[in-house]
Amino acid sequence: MEAICKVAVVGGSGNLGQPITAALLKAAFQVTIITRAKSTTAHPSEVAVVRTRYDLPNLTRAFTSQDAVVCVVGLTGVAMQNTFIDAAEAAGVRRFIIDDFGWGPGMRNLPELDAIFAERLDCRDYAQAKAAANTTFTWTGIAFGSPIDRVLRWFPAMGFDVPSRKAIIHDDGTEPFTDQFVKIVPIKTCQRELLEAFLGAFEDEWEVQKSSAGTHVGDGREKVAGGDGSGARDITLAHIFDPD
Repeated sequence: MEAICKVAVVGGSGNLGQPITAALLKAAFQVTIITRAKSTTAHPSEVAVVRTRYDLPNLTRAFTSQDAVVCVVGLTGVAMQNTFIDAAEAAGVRRFIIDDFGWGPGMRNLPELDAIFAERLDCRDYAQAKAAANTTFTWTGIAFGSPIDRVLRWFPAMGFDVPSRKAIIHDDGTEPFTDQFVKIVPIKTCQRELLEAFLGAFEDEWEVQKSSAGTHVGDGREKVAGGDGSGARDITLAHIFDPD
């Protein structure tokens, strides 16, 4: 297979899209960001930007001449991923990186997350079927667990309130934040290790409280039942922390 040089990123302005785009640029790939026609988001000057409608004809044109497509759309865009796959194949793209970053296949789900995982599984199966029928089209899924840099942005909800020097340790605090799939582990850590790092970095005393993943599940379900969408974050945190 010829070397992959030109890479299109769909969803390049999100929490994952931005660092992925930066890493591709650092690795000397020719990067094009594909975004919606009405998007006004500013992007790095060194990348080409194609603003287009997210339908098969327009996406096919946008993907033409690209060697690979990296899909990192947000949750609301995952349902469109099969259309991205169709357009990539039609445009002659050789490698499609599916939007399945995170825990990967085989991960036990909390019921509230079943719909999200089922949607991603459907896209994974669709890409696999496309590759089986077309030997010039390939796909890859990348699982790296819970990306620690994104997890850090969730503080203090994740348990560490740095300005107040407070920490909440869920259960025994040793459950790793990573899992597997093409399996990469840029960093593997847990709450206890992070707490030790904070204690070493600051001279102040920290207030440490104990909690449990089960508490997050209960709180999250109660919020969702009451129409509070933030309950989804509580459930996601429980999914990260629960070792069973």
